[in-house]
Amino acid sequence: MDRSKGFDRFKRQLTFQFAELNQNAFDSVRLFWGRDGIQVDRYRVGSRSAGYIFPYYAVENYVGRLLAELEKRTVRLSYLDVQGQECSLVTTYHTATVAKWMGSTPSDAVIKKWADWRSSTSVGYISLPNLQQPGCFVSVPVLRITRVVVV
Repeated sequence: MDRSKGFDRFKRQLTFQFAELNQNAFDSVRLFWGRDGIQVDRYRVGSRSAGYIFPYYAVENYVGRLLAELEKRTVRLSYLDVQGQECSLVTTYHTATVAKWMGSTPSDAVIKKWADWRSSTSVGYISLPNLQQPGCFVSVPVLRITRVVVV
């Protein structure tokens, strides 16, 4: 019973909320060595957390949840490019919208939009359709997304 009460303190950090994207602050759990062994603490991660190493499964989970949200809505996504400049694009992963934007079939859109972001040539980047420019996909650095606002 006491163990579950301890875990309940971290439920919010382990549950993805779309609002976290808007605030550019992702609540997470941090494990660290303490006086009595391994300790658990709440931790807030944002795109300015450049000095941290993230486990691959955590980044993969974040990207999966982000893309699942983009399946439902069109957003203006802001991110920092390699020079540190803020860029933005209007994007979605909604199949019918992407197919219409591409001028192709829904099955072609599904293949194109779910291109594997984990490949060795694109690890850390996701390819998103820029709805403001027909046929243009943009490689966005996953950990440098600064803001996501529903359009």
